Amino acid sequence: MGLYRNGAVSLTTPNPSFKRRGDATATSGPRSRAARYSENKHMHYSLVLDLGTTGVKGFVFTETGEQIGRVDERLEKSFPEKGWVEFEPTSLVDMCFDVLRRALQEAHVSAYDCTLGMTNQRETVVVWDPRTSKAVYPAIGWEDTRTKQWCEEFVAVDPNRAKKIRERTGLFVDTYFTAPKLRWILDHAMKK
Repeated sequence: MGLYRNGAVSLTTPNPSFKRRGDATATSGPRSRAARYSENKHMHYSLVLDLGTTGVKGFVFTETGEQIGRVDERLEKSFPEKGWVEFEPTSLVDMCFDVLRRALQEAHVSAYDCTLGMTNQRETVVVWDPRTSKAVYPAIGWEDTRTKQWCEEFVAVDPNRAKKIRERTGLFVDTYFTAPKLRWILDHAMKK
């Protein structure tokens, strides 16, 4: 994998033995699923990333929906205090690229022939320092409740706040959502 300064990412690594699906010299064993599709050089695939709470999965599907590649990795999370749930951000990113790369290799498909679909934990938050490209604090998981007191105090100061937020965003003031977690990171990790 290559990560470039402009934010572009290459999921492929230089590997002289790897042949793109559809290449006349591509081989993967006697009539495997990959070989069945190698005749069509214009086939497009779906590369799917599922970054869940307990694991990261990478899939490759054909245009007809057949799964031809799948890789699963267990995700480690930490619980530094009661109610706290954290992930190591760099490991999350590395694991995502790794499962996608391995799923592509298993399917004998190039990333250039794929569209990418992703699903993730959504309300998990990580803040990256733009100067260093490093996380300022571990990723705070969606199920983390460390901001419960802050949420209660925020609403208690002016009960109309919760109503206004609900009207504008459709969301409640709750530990589940990203804003309280970002506030916590700004108040605790960014002041170091």
